[in-house]
Amino acid sequence: MFFPGCQLCASEPDLVKVIYNDLNEKLKNEVGLILGCCGVIGKWSGQEEKFYEEIKLIKETLEKINNPILITACPTCYKIFSSHLENAKVKMIYDYISDNQLKFVGNNEEIAIDDPCTVRYDDELQSQVREIAKKLGFNLKELNYNGEITTCCGYGGLTCFSNKELKENIVSSRIKESELNYLTYCINCRDSFLSQNKDAKHILQLIYNFDGKNKKPNISERRYNRVQLKLDLTQEKDKTNKYDIQLIVNDDLKEKLENRMILYKDIEDTIKHAQETQDIFFNKSSNHNLAYYRIKNVTFWVEYKIEEGKYLVYNAYSHRMKIEVN
Repeated sequence: MFFPGCQLCASEPDLVKVIYNDLNEKLKNEVGLILGCCGVIGKWSGQEEKFYEEIKLIKETLEKINNPILITACPTCYKIFSSHLENAKVKMIYDYISDNQLKFVGNNEEIAIDDPCTVRYDDELQSQVREIAKKLGFNLKELNYNGEITTCCGYGGLTCFSNKELKENIVSSRIKESELNYLTYCINCRDSFLSQNKDAKHILQLIYNFDGKNKKPNISERRYNRVQLKLDLTQEKDKTNKYDIQLIVNDDLKEKLENRMILYKDIEDTIKHAQETQDIFFNKSSNHNLAYYRIKNVTFWVEYKIEEGKYLVYNAYSHRMKIEVN
């Protein structure tokens, strides 16, 4: 059973397809697929109950199919499963990489190897990845903090959501350790480095000669990638991942939405609700509409205008207050 990890699916969905197809070629089309989260997000956020609910779901899913080998591409998933799924045999994807598929793509280039924080005490995995990188033709250089004393990339513990300034400082400190390009085996690390324009690659990109976009996707792109990957692999042709309305969002607002953690889907749902109910404020001086909509425990506000059937979005924000109209 292949469990790629939720973040790899969000950042490099096409790479997940390539890896999955490769596993099936090697293992006689007997590899299943679970697209989901290992639950660590709940653990990091202090929601232990949600974490164990996810672990229980995965455990029961595996038990129904006689506990197959669980192959993952994420070091965090590997750590979580190894410590919480007592009846599961957990392996990393690198156990299924053969020497004959490793091309000499490095051309003896010097590159700095980054150890993800979740493998601090996993000497075997650290060595395994380094051996593969050398066979790929890279001249590896160690960062100041590696192995047991490696540092976090800024994603662990959800620092990127709870304290963005601290996260930026952590990333900045890490990428200053070397002027070389970085090679890592955690997609969160790669994305963190890319967010500050540090050239970084995930080793699976090099193993499979897959360049992809090699950019950190925003939160809306991440959601889209996950949904589309599931639709592509399950061939659910009756479902769609397209937005029902066409949103026009400029680059400045896209950055604001990223910082405010607002999805395009949240904006779409708010506008659709406003158009259906006509619960809209109208600003006569700007000719802009202002609408709000509560989704679960968050209230979203969107400022927009309709032009030729398209929705021009000027601003969006959210809060936790509940609005009651008498």
